[in-house]
Amino acid sequence: MRRLAIIVSSLAVVLGRPGIASAEGGYSGAVSFVRGQTVTSEAASAVYIFNSIDVSRGRLRVTATLPLVSQETIVLVVPTTQSASWNGGLGDPTLRGDVRVAGGGGRPWSLSVGGAVKFPVADADDGLGSGEYDGSLGVTLLTGRGRHSFLLDVSYWLVGDMPDAPQRDVPAVYAGYAAILDSSRRWSAIFAIASA
Repeated sequence: MRRLAIIVSSLAVVLGRPGIASAEGGYSGAVSFVRGQTVTSEAASAVYIFNSIDVSRGRLRVTATLPLVSQETIVLVVPTTQSASWNGGLGDPTLRGDVRVAGGGGRPWSLSVGGAVKFPVADADDGLGSGEYDGSLGVTLLTGRGRHSFLLDVSYWLVGDMPDAPQRDVPAVYAGYAAILDSSRRWSAIFAIASA
């Protein structure tokens, strides 16, 4: 799927951040719905359930994410007919590292530089993964006050070429707003727009 999408709704839960040898760790989960087009201009919808574990120590944060994917592909057979199919399973896992270079430490904002690697584990034949490694480098600005947070991430993705569908490396922008929903700070609602 092209990486131009509006994430319609998302819920995240954080199940605590216990101390781990002077580091902090936690789990977060999110559900996202994405509507877009494939490289061959077929319409497609997908539901992603993201499962992430993160560990932070000082200015460094490392996050491992494993998505569960359910996606629909609509293939236009002739101008008046179409065929739709859904399939699902594990998506490609991602390992991301970020280093805070400014802000934080009591300030209401932080600026980080980071990178990520996506590993080709998912079944590429079913369209759940690309079958190739992808990587990114970028910067992230996070600011917030009280229960409200804003995030802007600008990165450049080096995309692995699939054997029958060459891909181009692309810049990507992600802008998001999150609001904490409860007093225990475990549930958040997120609205985001991403493009690449």
